[in-house]
Amino acid sequence: NPTLRFISGLANEKTLQRFNELQSEVDGLPEIDMHVGKTHQVMLAADYIMLASGTATLEAMLLNRPMVVAYRLSWLTYYIVKSLAKIPYASLPNILANRHLVPECLQRDCTAGNIAAEMLAIINDPERTSAMKNSFKHLSASLAVDADRNAAEAVHELLNKARNA
Repeated sequence: NPTLRFISGLANEKTLQRFNELQSEVDGLPEIDMHVGKTHQVMLAADYIMLASGTATLEAMLLNRPMVVAYRLSWLTYYIVKSLAKIPYASLPNILANRHLVPECLQRDCTAGNIAAEMLAIINDPERTSAMKNSFKHLSASLAVDADRNAAEAVHELLNKARNA
């Protein structure tokens, strides 16, 4: 799709250097606008996001950005996590929704082809994008319910425990 533009937020200069090295090994890649240390701004600028599983998925959800989650662990780490995990999802939006809300490309499914297919499926389906954003709004609202009061109560409880210790 020639109308797509790509932007990437990178953690540090070392990551940028590695990204540039890998990019130079592949012919025909589109231009990617890269920014170091500005992941929040990059998420705000993006219409769709591909990211690794973790707290960034929660941030993308709170920013109401449709996403595809990709993650690959070493086989041993994955085996240990999978045997201990009691939930069927890896991304926080899916965990919070308790359903398959955002695509997850994990382990063997974490390939360029699968990630691109999932991303294009979202981009090319306005109804799916709208439904995902709507779900994000509901999840965000449910997280915000009495957040300030709950935080104050948690601090109060910690202070009381500290006094009584």
